Amino acid sequence: MITAQIVGDDRVRAQLREMTPRLRRELARGMSVLLFAMERHVKQVKLQGGNPLHRRSGKLSDSIHVDAPLQTDRGVVGRLYSGRETAVYGRVHEYGGDFLIPTHGRLVTKAFGRVLATPVWAIVRQHMAHFPERSFLRSTMREYAGRFAGMVQAAVGRAQGKATA
Repeated sequence: MITAQIVGDDRVRAQLREMTPRLRRELARGMSVLLFAMERHVKQVKLQGGNPLHRRSGKLSDSIHVDAPLQTDRGVVGRLYSGRETAVYGRVHEYGGDFLIPTHGRLVTKAFGRVLATPVWAIVRQHMAHFPERSFLRSTMREYAGRFAGMVQAAVGRAQGKATA
């Protein structure tokens, strides 16, 4: 007959109970830093320059926000999202697809490549438009996956009281 006894498990449990609040604080701090870095990356890289989503009106870029991480009973939660005003517009570009464009008015300032002396209003009939997928939030999350893993490891190390490099 083989018997086994675990010695010191109560000490391990006590260390884990003691570490939990510190770990949550460290994870919240790490998530805040990471989410704000991701927000900056989306606004400065994904929505600028040669990217198809480059800044035109600025509404999409201005709608990108970070919910600061909250400590919950299950852990640390935070999110990077596009605001309510432009959620549909952001979703169109993030996932792509075919969309019904309703009838609307448009100010015409050019015709056949020439600037009109007097701009005129025209009615644009309802039509379908296809938008290719131009991910800016999901692709950023994929790019930051390694940094996230490193942040979690560093937070665990700090919570255990170890110095991190």
